[in-house]
Amino acid sequence: MNTETGYIRLPRCILDGEIAGKPQALAVFVHILVRANREPKTWHGVRIDRGQFMTSRRSLSKSCGLSEHQVRTALQILVREGLAQVIAQVRAHPNEGGASHIAAQGYTIVTICNFDRYNGTTDAPRPSPRPSQNAAADQVSTQKVATTKEKRSISKDIESSIVESIVDIPEFRPIVLDWMEYKRERGQAYKGQKGLSQFYNRLRELSGGDPDTARRIVSEAMAANYATIYPLKAPRPAAASPTTRARTEIPEYEQNKFKDNYKSTLL
Repeated sequence: MNTETGYIRLPRCILDGEIAGKPQALAVFVHILVRANREPKTWHGVRIDRGQFMTSRRSLSKSCGLSEHQVRTALQILVREGLAQVIAQVRAHPNEGGASHIAAQGYTIVTICNFDRYNGTTDAPRPSPRPSQNAAADQVSTQKVATTKEKRSISKDIESSIVESIVDIPEFRPIVLDWMEYKRERGQAYKGQKGLSQFYNRLRELSGGDPDTARRIVSEAMAANYATIYPLKAPRPAAASPTTRARTEIPEYEQNKFKDNYKSTLL
């Protein structure tokens, strides 16, 4: 079993006993908890059960950074506190055709009492991260947008049914719906059927019942950002081209004729 996976649990009451004033004993206990087997196995002919750890004072001394004397004292404290049991000088039984028991001489088996109390599991689900305030706000905003879209869809369905009941000319219905959308964007949505009915009657009157004329009336009103509709603007007459002023003809001057007339006047 890979001892690098999983986790251990330490109850706070562990500090109520003698181990609270002995940091070396606590360090040894935590080290043994982490290294203890979570599944039974056999090592060099020695069975090591769940919650047990095969080691030696020298090995614990190197691993925990303590002297062998401090390790021995720590193990004694663990035994007195009922936290562990220690069996020293375990010798392995020889396997068939080999002498593997020699490698196990001088080792100690430490058994953790109530091992399940401290042992975690690798399969424990991790707590889901708590959503941040921004994430929660985004979720609320998304829900509001979805609700608004749903309400808008329902509102449009209701509007279509109202228009069908009021507008008796089918060709006028899309024109009226466009005008209603325009009014809603201006914040002037119709709150009842009466106002919509009056608009339709005026539109039919101004257009003379012609859908094309009605469409032009509504388009002009929306383009000019009007709050209501008006009659179509009469086309402006084409500007008349400036008339050419008649040229006054000047009679040709005849010098001889002028002399004759002058003489006759003197006579």
